[in-house]
Amino acid sequence: MRLRAAFAALVLSCATPAPAEVIGTSLAVSNDSQGVYDRWQSNSVQAGVFTRQGGGPILEYRFRSDILSPELKTPVDPDDRRHAGVLSFGLHAYRDLGAADLRFGGDIVAVGPDTGILELQKKIHEIFGYPIPDYDGFEIEDALRPQFSAEMGRSFAWHQLSARPFAEAILGPEDMLRAGIDLAWSPSPGAGPMARMGSTGHRLPTVDGGRGFSVQIGADVAKVTDSLYLPESLGYELTPLRRRVRAGLGWQGERFSVFGGVAWLDREFEAQPEGQAVGMLHLGLTF
Repeated sequence: MRLRAAFAALVLSCATPAPAEVIGTSLAVSNDSQGVYDRWQSNSVQAGVFTRQGGGPILEYRFRSDILSPELKTPVDPDDRRHAGVLSFGLHAYRDLGAADLRFGGDIVAVGPDTGILELQKKIHEIFGYPIPDYDGFEIEDALRPQFSAEMGRSFAWHQLSARPFAEAILGPEDMLRAGIDLAWSPSPGAGPMARMGSTGHRLPTVDGGRGFSVQIGADVAKVTDSLYLPESLGYELTPLRRRVRAGLGWQGERFSVFGGVAWLDREFEAQPEGQAVGMLHLGLTF
């Protein structure tokens, strides 16, 4: 309970409302394609509220939860990753830098049993008749960490096609450098910035995502130098690189947008037997 109380106090201290206009909301969910059999990057929920004050940058108040888990087996493979329930809240800013665009921000990240995520996971499995995960004692310990991240990219457009190479740096529970590219097709591309789904890397429309249907594909590779979720002290060896490949189809109306996609996620630690496919769904509202 102490971790939850500290997390709530920090969130409230950072979430003091400012006189700014709410211009959009976003909700994205990803889940392992194996369905009832949770494993590794099992589930992620990312919600954002986007505001703007005058001619300043667009600000995103972001909430995120993640379930990182071993493969659901009885008994649990002792070489598999430990369960980690993760909650985070942060503030991110989007602005143009000449022909490039920049996102930067920080989050408060709570990890461990005291987040209550494992208990919620058990209840959901019980309600739907899924196998009940038994990871008690096989969890990452409680921790509260800051996280700082920044991403810079530049879009190159040709008719209805665009390509955006990007680079990203993250310091926090996991320290990493990432580089990749996103390709998109849209008959009416938008002018607003796009958020990124943390688990899969899909780009999500925020306030002006254009109109009509759109298609995107992307890929990136990351070098992770340290991980709270896969600590060396517990015998985990990080893979040299983490790769992601993704694709998706979206539709944007005047106020409402929907996007669905799939992603392939590479292995994160040497004892992980294979990569995994995950599906994701995003809903957005603009005002």
